Amino acid sequence: MDAVRWAIKHRWLGALLMAGTLAGCTPIKPPQVPSTNFTISIPVANDRTTIQEVAAERSGFLKIDDQALLTVDFASDFNRREVVGNRLKVTPTSNTFATPIGAINIAGQDLPDITVGMTALLGQELEAGATVPLILASSFSVDELLPALVGVRSLVISEGEIQINMTNSLPLNLSDLRLVLSDQGDSALDIPAGVIDELNLGTLATGASTSGSFSLAGRQISALLGIAVTGTTEEGQNVVIDADAALTIGAAMSDLTVEEAFAVIPPQEFADSQVLAFPDDRIQVARAVISEGGLTFRVTNEIEIIMEIELRLDDLKKADGTTNSFLITGLEPGEVSEISFDLDDNEFVPENPLELGISYVVRTSDSGDPIRIFSSGEVKIEAITEDLVFSRVEGVLNGISLPLDSVTRSVDFPAGLDNLALGSTALTVNLESGIGFRSTIDLDIQGTNSKGESGSLLISEVFQRGDPDNPVALSLSPSSEELTAFLNLLPTEVTVKPTVRLGDGEGTEVIEPDHWVQINVVRFITQGIFQIRNDTQIEPDPIFRRIQDDDARERISSNLDSASVITSIENHLPIGVRVSLRVAPNAEDVYGSEDLFVNNQAKGYLRIPKEGSFEVGAGTVGADGRVTASTTSLQRISLSDEDVLVFLRADGVHTGVLVELEATPGDVALLGSDFVNVVAGAEIFMELNEDLVK
Repeated sequence: MDAVRWAIKHRWLGALLMAGTLAGCTPIKPPQVPSTNFTISIPVANDRTTIQEVAAERSGFLKIDDQALLTVDFASDFNRREVVGNRLKVTPTSNTFATPIGAINIAGQDLPDITVGMTALLGQELEAGATVPLILASSFSVDELLPALVGVRSLVISEGEIQINMTNSLPLNLSDLRLVLSDQGDSALDIPAGVIDELNLGTLATGASTSGSFSLAGRQISALLGIAVTGTTEEGQNVVIDADAALTIGAAMSDLTVEEAFAVIPPQEFADSQVLAFPDDRIQVARAVISEGGLTFRVTNEIEIIMEIELRLDDLKKADGTTNSFLITGLEPGEVSEISFDLDDNEFVPENPLELGISYVVRTSDSGDPIRIFSSGEVKIEAITEDLVFSRVEGVLNGISLPLDSVTRSVDFPAGLDNLALGSTALTVNLESGIGFRSTIDLDIQGTNSKGESGSLLISEVFQRGDPDNPVALSLSPSSEELTAFLNLLPTEVTVKPTVRLGDGEGTEVIEPDHWVQINVVRFITQGIFQIRNDTQIEPDPIFRRIQDDDARERISSNLDSASVITSIENHLPIGVRVSLRVAPNAEDVYGSEDLFVNNQAKGYLRIPKEGSFEVGAGTVGADGRVTASTTSLQRISLSDEDVLVFLRADGVHTGVLVELEATPGDVALLGSDFVNVVAGAEIFMELNEDLVK
């Protein structure tokens, strides 16, 4: 522009000098330059923004699809593999079991026979061998004390009896026979004397026998018992007296089951089975091999007798096929013994897939001397568990957690597009399964947008089993109504935390620690349909402009006549736009507060137009929803001297084109070829006077 001005000046001077020479005139004074107008142009904006360019600048999340539609398409790249490793483990629930000795068995005893002769029955001496013409009927009563029970001080009996066999070898019939078993008592043990049981045996003919039993059930007895016999001898005639004739009573105590005893206790044996339950159903074992683990048992003898106890792990076999068992001997009353089982390389084949079975047999020693013992006395077994790590599991898995590290992805949505609403959205997960079970992937997705608003989404999808040597590549597309709402948050930061849950709780399969799953990518994508909910802005990057020639800026400033801005806007979008030009002394203020641009030209701020915007309608849209023809607007706006001086600032200015998109009543499709083209230039009219030829 400076060169143009000097060329004009030189033409004026050259023409005047030549005219003087040709006229043969004497030298003349410098001419008075006539006044005229001269126009220069200053570019203000030349911005053509295509949807293709918008996508290219943000190729990390904006794409043009196969149908040339703009889509939001971004991925969180994982490429991470996670092996099962030592996650095939279970810790059975520790527990304490108490098994009472229960029924105490006391061996039966044979008691001495009781013999009652004629003399004792009749109360008179009769000569042996004599014949008595008549013996009148008479009643009798005999009390016999039994010998003390061997090894017994007292018993509380649950089950047992004293069996009675009675034989009448007298020459007389007996009737109204009644036997009473009584306890003589033991004051030292607070056992009172009293009747235990009675027998009514009726009539017993001469030479005949009868039997019965005294019940001891529910009775507490001492060692001293007695039997009383009452009855009637019937009348007899011509009775021959036999010196050996007698009523004989045989007694025997059966084996007893007692609840409490103060006695010599013979060896007892009792057994029990228990289970250690799994804390949950994540691993349901049909057959497994334990690579690492153990069990500890703490056994306490709470019975007043020495015992031995044999512990067995019935569901486990050692590597050599033998059963795990351990014998504790000589366990004194009140003593505690602790043993541990090393279960490395054991095979685990449980009867119940969610339990580990144990059993034990307890054997007590003969007490030797009388001791006090109760059926409630018990052996206590505390099972202390630890992790059982499996090197192979055949069974059912139900959601064993296999977490993978999260990935955080930044998404640079253009400033001003806060009101963009995405249409239909989709999510794709690409993974490889080397896991022998049908499993589920959970995606915990967290997002935060530029306003600090946050949202979350949890998506789950089932995938099929694979094999580590022949993995299956899978592409999952879980559906979620919440996905579109989440992405309409327009998150600028998205974090995806995947967790794989092994097994579906149904199928029986085999898994080993080297099985793995690999997640390659989690991809978010729209289907090229958008809705603009409210008026939305596009803010292209500002451009710095400065007239370098200081002298030219001064001449333009001093010779301004008038100025205007001419804008040409071509809209090839399916939505209407509003455009305004922004000028500011620094780039960050170009799209700043409207207040900056109100009568603030002196500081380098200018908005064109000062009020409102250049409005351009949507392009012509065909039946397929695509733009077939642009809509163009050409407008001129006058500038004041103060406006023009903004462009002539010595430090230059930054200019930008603010494009505002109108809200749409429904969904629209944006093509990569759609665009908005804004061309704007300032026309400055100057008065051509002597200032330009100095």
